[in-house]
Amino acid sequence: MKENFRVDLHILDHADTIKNDIKEYNSTIHKHHFKCSIDTSQLIVKGHNTKDKINKVMRDLLDEITNTEYEFRVKTRTYTDRHGNKKEYYSTKRFNLKDDVLAAYHNRSFNSDAEFDNIEPHFHFLFSNREMGRSFYHLKKHLQEKAGKYGLVFHFAEDKEHGTNRYKGLMQKCSNFSWWTQKMNDKVFSNYVNRKSEDMTNNLDLLLEYTQKTGNLQFYIKVMNNLKKRLLENDLSFEYRGNDISKLYPIPLNEQMSETLEAIARKDKRALERLNDRDNFLSRDYIKYCNGFQSTIIGELAARGYNLEVMEFDYSGMQAKKKSKKERPFETFNEAVKKDLQEALKYARNERELKLFLQKSGYDGIGFKSKNINGKRQNIGLKFNFKGKEYSVYYNQIDTTWSEITRQLMDSNKQHLPEEALASNLANLKFFDSYQNKIFKQIYDIDADMDLSKYFIKKESDHIVISSKDSKIIDSAQRIEAEYSDDEEIKLIAQMLINKGWTDFEKLEFNDSDEDFILKLKNEMEGYNY
Repeated sequence: MKENFRVDLHILDHADTIKNDIKEYNSTIHKHHFKCSIDTSQLIVKGHNTKDKINKVMRDLLDEITNTEYEFRVKTRTYTDRHGNKKEYYSTKRFNLKDDVLAAYHNRSFNSDAEFDNIEPHFHFLFSNREMGRSFYHLKKHLQEKAGKYGLVFHFAEDKEHGTNRYKGLMQKCSNFSWWTQKMNDKVFSNYVNRKSEDMTNNLDLLLEYTQKTGNLQFYIKVMNNLKKRLLENDLSFEYRGNDISKLYPIPLNEQMSETLEAIARKDKRALERLNDRDNFLSRDYIKYCNGFQSTIIGELAARGYNLEVMEFDYSGMQAKKKSKKERPFETFNEAVKKDLQEALKYARNERELKLFLQKSGYDGIGFKSKNINGKRQNIGLKFNFKGKEYSVYYNQIDTTWSEITRQLMDSNKQHLPEEALASNLANLKFFDSYQNKIFKQIYDIDADMDLSKYFIKKESDHIVISSKDSKIIDSAQRIEAEYSDDEEIKLIAQMLINKGWTDFEKLEFNDSDEDFILKLKNEMEGYNY
């Protein structure tokens, strides 16, 4: 009889540091498992540039995480007093990772005896059911708070800021492909390679697309190395883009990677100050390489003839910056409108010219949206037609006000209007056209302002389910139940509420909802409550 997999034994098997307060493991009770990592290059930049130094700071961080209580507020009750004022009550809740918790620090994989052997230092937490928030929301907040004291950032916090988070759906397809090619038996694998070459090519194209969009060469190389190993074990070959990938597979390099390689070849340290850019996966790997750690990408590039010499760097001025939200790989609808408005304000001297310039940029029927506020009619946003649809964008959604727009219109320092039409960010906007986005539109008759490819969307007889690996939203007639993990899902919930006509935020009732969630949802909906 096959023995069931025990996650506690897996964690204990190859841990560097263990804090185990589970008296007796029970898989039905201790079923909550959370893993998080901090990449090696980030630790090196912070001065932890040897294995011993990394081990010390990670052990210290684990000690602080497990010995510190985390406190948060949750909305528990809402009522209206005799004067008609809505009152809200919050209770304070807390948790710790001391009791009935297995916490461990790992610096190697289960099948390797070497530290930092193609793996990032990471923590495991195994615990019974407790109030740590949906999708471990409060646990993540606790971990981020403690890591921040060391100037470090966990991968889950980085993913929110990076473009990789927007391509989770694509990454999942690539992960499924990798898993399947590793798990199928030799006969099935050989049949797949020889008889379903078109499907394999399509999957490799998806992997290449994901890598080019995110720059995540580590993931690409890991998948390709596993596939190459499987081909060699079965004495198979497969040609992809002019390469027999059982011997040497192609490495996709985007513009950023090419510039980094050129700077390394020139030994241009000034240009390599970009090493503090958290989105540059090649530079992150090069930092590891220069400090004697195993480097996945550099090893593969060296096998292809790239000469990458070791250089010494002063990391004292590098802050391992994360990519900001405003530097995402593609824009949202509101961001495009904001940029077009800012561009038009460089030239427009009055409302008429402002509307004229926006009209030429693709904003058909452009006008101003107004509302009575305290008995006065006030301009609160833009309304226009685009590609046959009507849109409204409120000023608070694009970080401006009518007063600020008026001030810029009156500015005497106007640039000369170019002869050609102004470039339009809106016209060049990438609209999300995934299969899931189309299903969402069929159900709600609105376009989601985000990529829904990572979600599973299903319409049942009495409710709609929108779920992903980390979250679930259930939309029934009079209720929305939500497990969320990031701000984008709050935006999605806001759009669903608006579609129901539930635009009066004060009338919404929340059961056991986190204060931070309520505030973010309120801010997201404020622009629509007109």
